[in-house]
Amino acid sequence: MLRDLWSGLHAVAGAALLSQGPEFIQQYQQRLGGHLDEARLMLKQVPALAARVAELTQAHDALAKSQGFAKPWMLARHLQADIAWTALGNFRPAAPLTLEGVYYASLGLVLAVGLAWLHLALWRKILARLGMWANP
Repeated sequence: MLRDLWSGLHAVAGAALLSQGPEFIQQYQQRLGGHLDEARLMLKQVPALAARVAELTQAHDALAKSQGFAKPWMLARHLQADIAWTALGNFRPAAPLTLEGVYYASLGLVLAVGLAWLHLALWRKILARLGMWANP
């Protein structure tokens, strides 16, 4: 019974944690778009910002054109650390009710249950070696 509870808690935690991926990427993309808009406005005033606008445009377009599980790879490939840290600092968890959110939650559930089973197996082995676990 405890093993089922343990697995269930890990499943819920994993699903909840990984389901936040699409929401973080969406909030990051919004901030990235805001920075891009600001840089474009500044570019009209200061031509030296052309490289920054090009960099932000490339990052924004890569995220906007990617779908599903390609988004995290595009995020990592074109990550703007200053924007990511600000987005993370202002991040508010949400429950994305999209197909992508369900995929991420499902992946989190499977990974967390696997982690729970590995964790239990490790403790069972340690306790058995110490003579504190008797296999029924």
